Amino acid sequence: MNGLSFRARIALLTALAIAVTVTAASVAVWMIAKHELYSQLDQTLVFQAQNAVHSPFGAGGNGLTMVIHPDGERSGVNIPVTQRALRVASGDGGAYYSNATIGVYQWRELVAPTQPAGAIVTAGSPPHSGRRERRSHRKPDRACRGDRPG
Repeated sequence: MNGLSFRARIALLTALAIAVTVTAASVAVWMIAKHELYSQLDQTLVFQAQNAVHSPFGAGGNGLTMVIHPDGERSGVNIPVTQRALRVASGDGGAYYSNATIGVYQWRELVAPTQPAGAIVTAGSPPHSGRRERRSHRKPDRACRGDRPG
């Protein structure tokens, strides 16, 4: 850097400062947009779960929704169930969101307790983040037949 003139050093430092600023702004915008998209998806999952709870069939007709009854019986779409979801159904946990890969598809799930007991699991396709995130890979639970009431 000693061989560069003062003017060249100022130009180089200015270019570096602009590059850092543009990179930081891009990362911030990406993070805010991703957060907003996940917030919208989470609201949609809550709406799906509320509709499913009030459905006469025990599981919602829109989206991927399954009800885990207190006795372990399941109705609705065949969604793999984790031990954590079974604990929520048994009354030993609260609602939570999670990201999962079911088969080859990535999903955002909401697991929420129902009244008086049981749980509802509903899933939606997450916003594309531009890169594949590390997610839990679950195999379908053989105990859930996935029969749709009707």
